[in-house]
Amino acid sequence: MQQFGGSKSEFSHLWGDIPVRPFLGLSVDDKDEIIQTIFNTYN
Repeated sequence: MQQFGGSKSEFSHLWGDIPVRPFLGLSVDDKDEIIQTIFNTYN
């Protein structure tokens, strides 16, 4: 819910709309490093 947000109409148990507040994110450098780590681990 915190990552993508939601509205009361979608989730009736909410007290109101929840704005999108992404806390998980990857930069291009992060993605490249992850791919390189995986590649190096399995090769």
